[in-house]
Amino acid sequence: MFKTIIFLFTQIIFVKILTILNKRKWELKLNNGKIAVISGLIFYFSIIITMIITKLILKNELNSFDLNNDDFFSANEVTFEQQKAMKNVTLDTGLNFALFFSIIYSLLYSFIVYVLLTILIKEKYQK
Repeated sequence: MFKTIIFLFTQIIFVKILTILNKRKWELKLNNGKIAVISGLIFYFSIIITMIITKLILKNELNSFDLNNDDFFSANEVTFEQQKAMKNVTLDTGLNFALFFSIIYSLLYSFIVYVLLTILIKEKYQK
């Protein structure tokens, strides 16, 4: 849960930085749609990078139980912890589907960013 909060917090900070840079000296000339698309792409690649790192961590944890580094587990290498690590590596269906589901989440995220930016800018100019 803590990782999810940090992940979403960094995404919100990124959107804020883009909107500030758009208003300041940089004059990036980004409208709400471009900011939403860039944010969605960053969100997508953040999920993919997190997925890759998680897979590497699980694989390294499993390989730590292979004492003779032959990629096979002999009888003396099989322990309860090794079986648990093997289960974590083999039952990672969610990580495999993350590649596809992250597209849906990033589109939803882009839409939310676009709507919020549009609402905030309309409120700002109406005052």
